[in-house]
Amino acid sequence: MVSWEQIKIADESNFIMTASMGEIDANANTGLVSNHAYSLISVHEVRDAAGSDIKLIRLRNPWGTGEWTGDWSDKSALWTDKLKKEVNYTDADDGLFFISFDDFMKT
Repeated sequence: MVSWEQIKIADESNFIMTASMGEIDANANTGLVSNHAYSLISVHEVRDAAGSDIKLIRLRNPWGTGEWTGDWSDKSALWTDKLKKEVNYTDADDGLFFISFDDFMKT
């Protein structure tokens, strides 16, 4: 199992990283694809509107479409204008999406 620190060090070292999904429950409705690989683009440590520290991972579906639909997804209400600017957020069906490290590890 990989740790946040390992991913963060790899990101800071400009390593090429990927993540893969195993079998997903068809009823989970996460927007992610079962048995599929994703590019791990970057990691970000931010503070949300409530002052909590959040660890975010930016992934990309190599198909260029289809994204995570949970917390911190493109349509998530958790985004503030300040956070969007801080992580270079875009709302587009481009395969790029953010997911919290906790959700990343669970999913």
